[in-house]
Amino acid sequence: MDLNETEFDLLADYAVRHGVSMADAARYAISLMLEAERCASIADDALREVLGGK
Repeated sequence: MDLNETEFDLLADYAVRHGVSMADAARYAISLMLEAERCASIADDALREVLGGK
């Protein structure tokens, strides 16, 4: 995963504040992104159903 400077700084900050490794911070960030994608997909499906689309 390629990170820009801001993303790297945010991960480093999280790792330091929570006493975890950068790898653990990255794994957590990836799990949050995957959960966000799952939630967006559910919302998209619900919106299509409400609007009568497929």
